[in-house]
Amino acid sequence: MEKREGTLNDLFLDIFNQVLTLEQKMFEQDATYQDISMTETHVLEAIRKCDPPTMGSIAAKLRVTPGTLTSSVNKLFEKEYVDRHRNEKDRRIVTLSLTEKGEAVFQLHESFHRELIEAATQDLENRDELEKALRSVHGFFEKLNKKY
Repeated sequence: MEKREGTLNDLFLDIFNQVLTLEQKMFEQDATYQDISMTETHVLEAIRKCDPPTMGSIAAKLRVTPGTLTSSVNKLFEKEYVDRHRNEKDRRIVTLSLTEKGEAVFQLHESFHRELIEAATQDLENRDELEKALRSVHGFFEKLNKKY
């Protein structure tokens, strides 16, 4: 791997790992949320951002199997972060919603990401160039995901 490619690879990996570590530390500071993992937090985020928030659409967004999602949702339901609702016309369809407790975690998580983006971009002269570059990288990963 060439030096520049190696540097970019190291930066991608380091940024990814730092974000995950910082998210976890943020939650560890608040005793209210000691019982929720970052994986579960990302499930809450997907529930909140999917329309409609069905088990199928959420599993697809998270790129996990319905069985994996069911396991996470069961834990979140037991911890009172989510509610489940069966469709009266088609009982196979289950939609999810956040409880007040789940919404509070989602808002904390969103706040972290807003602060992260603001801090990461505050000194940039051209945020459009960064967005363009990130969209390009995102597109590459989308194509790679479809391939595999």
